[in-house]
Amino acid sequence: MEVLESSEQFPASSKGGALCIGNFDGLHLGHRKLLAEAAELAASVAGPVIVLTLHPHPLRILSPDKMPEPICSLDDKLVWLDRAGVDIVVVEPTTSQILQLTAQQFVDQLVVKYVQPRWMVEGQSFRFGRHRTGDVHLLDRLGRDRGFQTRILPPVQADLGSDGRFTVSSSLIRELLRAGLVTQAAQCLGRPHTITGTVSRGAGRGRTLGLPTANVDRIDQLTPAEGVYAGRAWLEHKCYPAAISVGTALTFDHGERLVEAILLDFDSDIYGCDIRLDFYQHLRRQRRFPSPDQLADQIRADCQTVRQLSADGLIALPTEPPA
Repeated sequence: MEVLESSEQFPASSKGGALCIGNFDGLHLGHRKLLAEAAELAASVAGPVIVLTLHPHPLRILSPDKMPEPICSLDDKLVWLDRAGVDIVVVEPTTSQILQLTAQQFVDQLVVKYVQPRWMVEGQSFRFGRHRTGDVHLLDRLGRDRGFQTRILPPVQADLGSDGRFTVSSSLIRELLRAGLVTQAAQCLGRPHTITGTVSRGAGRGRTLGLPTANVDRIDQLTPAEGVYAGRAWLEHKCYPAAISVGTALTFDHGERLVEAILLDFDSDIYGCDIRLDFYQHLRRQRRFPSPDQLADQIRADCQTVRQLSADGLIALPTEPPA
């Protein structure tokens, strides 16, 4: 997959494919449906599958206080786009000039001038241009005048069990993660939710309790709600079952929110190492224990639950990282 830093770099030899525009945060099932449709249309015209995404998110410039926490990093997004069959990704720098373009100017100056697609594929909620005034109906009209056809797809629905069916969206996934519903979020993503960070030195309480713990910071993605989760950890391209804690260490009256992971069958010095955590299942809420020993007993029980889930195949342990 070719990654371009601006639409101005788009090669003339690659014009005439199928284009999708969007933020693609999390690259969930709805996004994948768009890309699959784009792949079929691109093949029909012997052109590439193209994605144009603005980076950073426009709200970071327009209303930073309303900027949603990202579900995934740009690096992960690019990996997942590659694995979804995208040929060219244009990571367009978000500038105040671009954000001031009218809907028609946006299409003319970014889409038609440089990319010249034969097809555009979007979802029904797609908006573009200044103040998001452009919609799919306008896109279709503009396309007929400018040489591209438009394919508009209905939203993807996910069956979340007793909670019912919901339209898959990045906003819904954020709501699920903030509620600790990581299994339901994974159903919308098509994979477990992932965060990446760096292992730092913590207070050392885990090792004192006989439970060496990786304290993870420098996390730039949305972290699920406070609780204890079954998951897995990627460390130097190796995968381990993990019990993951998100919370404030209530037993020790620690006020700062921490992300900590116990990697099963692993005990090495990994301070300063990059780590990836995948969330599979919520195990329990955080609570205060009468003593550190009782907390340690509960953590051992959590680890045993994770071990059993892994043995039952409910936590996949592949040999190659997902991104």
